Amino acid sequence: MAFADNEQEQVEALQRWWREHGSALLIGLGIALTGVLGWQGWQGWQQQQAEQAALRYLAVEQAPLDDNTLAELAKPLRGEHPDSAYATFAAMRLAAAAVAAGDLEGAVAELQWAYDHAKPSALQPLLQLRLAQLRLAQGDLEAAGALLKADLPPPLQPLQDELRGDWHLAQGDRVAARAAYGSALVAAPSGGQRQLLQMKFDDVADGLTAAGSN
Repeated sequence: MAFADNEQEQVEALQRWWREHGSALLIGLGIALTGVLGWQGWQGWQQQQAEQAALRYLAVEQAPLDDNTLAELAKPLRGEHPDSAYATFAAMRLAAAAVAAGDLEGAVAELQWAYDHAKPSALQPLLQLRLAQLRLAQGDLEAAGALLKADLPPPLQPLQDELRGDWHLAQGDRVAARAAYGSALVAAPSGGQRQLLQMKFDDVADGLTAAGSN
């Protein structure tokens, strides 16, 4: 009977404790469960958004640059998923379409948006160079020079030096242009772009030689 009495006392003590603390415990468990479910729901929603953005960008990528549907597909993607990498890529494709149409100002606007919202942020240096390239094409030497001022990561330095050469040449400084093209040639990979760069270097060098012989 002592055991039974002790068991009964424990049951009664547990009941008293539950009456005093049970509601708080349920609330705590409810909050914790809500937090877990909320986090899972948030992750699920993010995954769903990423999948929708990926599908939309696939359509953007397949749309020809001279097709009006490109803008119809890309702009909603950029507006509804601005924090995704797909939105950045969509803006870059809109910029390419604008260049193809001769709309350099429109291309600048798209690339500036891509730069400001770049996901991943590692794309920003490349976008910075593309903006400099467009500013040079527009003849805006001040804006282009500002974009080319800071050194960028090593993989982009050949392109940056080439654009610096273009910038110096546009200002009439052939000596600085030759130096910049020479720096670009040192690290430039082989291929068509290197051949074009070599032609620029040779053209500037020949011009300097001709000027020096006069």
